Amino acid sequence: MTIQDKEIPPALAEELAQTRKLLRLDPDVHEFKVVFGMLPESNDEIAFRTRSVLRIMTFLALNVQVPDNHLADGRALDLGDAGSTTQPQLTVHSGCEEPCDDYAAVQYQGYWFWIDHRDFYSKRSMAYLKILLALADTAQKEAAPALTIRAN
Repeated sequence: MTIQDKEIPPALAEELAQTRKLLRLDPDVHEFKVVFGMLPESNDEIAFRTRSVLRIMTFLALNVQVPDNHLADGRALDLGDAGSTTQPQLTVHSGCEEPCDDYAAVQYQGYWFWIDHRDFYSKRSMAYLKILLALADTAQKEAAPALTIRAN
């Protein structure tokens, strides 16, 4: 990551100086490595501590509409209200009938769970989640079988 601080308006230069001070960045360094962690190990690093994939999935699960009888008989936990007034990043609907305009749907224990095809935020969250899960998959991949065909 490169910080460009030449020929910028004075107001922006002041904000940049304040940001450098808050992040404890050396004012003479212009190129930084972004690393995982609580604290940088050198003056040319910016450390970020992110949520784990499991933590992200738990957060997204707050907006899954679980059938009442699944809560009543203990098949699912009541995670409570998400408590946010903003648009949820993921909304999963549920019902007994197969949805007709779904982006993704699955039937599980007699109920349908789906993401509405018009819900941009949920579709985007699912795409990001697929990428995160693919990045987190560190298992060794087996090579595909090779097929040899003789020409003569």
